[in-house]
Amino acid sequence: VAFMAVSDHVYRSSYPSPTSRPFLTRLGLRTAICLQPEDLREDVRAFFSSLNVALHEVDVGEDHEPFVTMSEHRLAQAVSLALPAESQPALIFCSTGTQRTSVVVACLRRWQGWCLASALDEFR
Repeated sequence: VAFMAVSDHVYRSSYPSPTSRPFLTRLGLRTAICLQPEDLREDVRAFFSSLNVALHEVDVGEDHEPFVTMSEHRLAQAVSLALPAESQPALIFCSTGTQRTSVVVACLRRWQGWCLASALDEFR
């Protein structure tokens, strides 16, 4: 599973696999944000439910040029779900942890005050 800390209490990853679940359990997650809900399996829902993790499904869309067709409203929604202290630790994920997740993290970085060039550089 692709995994990275975005900040002290916000993480990003690819789709949670059965082998990654013990590690994810140790994080003490409060929130999980799935950016690709059409691929969300029942076993993953059950896993987060068993941990009392609030699971949010935010379909941000997709494109090879994500800033052109992704929903700004849904991108903002995903970022706003991850930011409040009461929602953290939070996990943001999609199938590969790359395109959709990277766009949301770039938006989060801009909210954190990163310049556009730095946010886009991390995106690449």
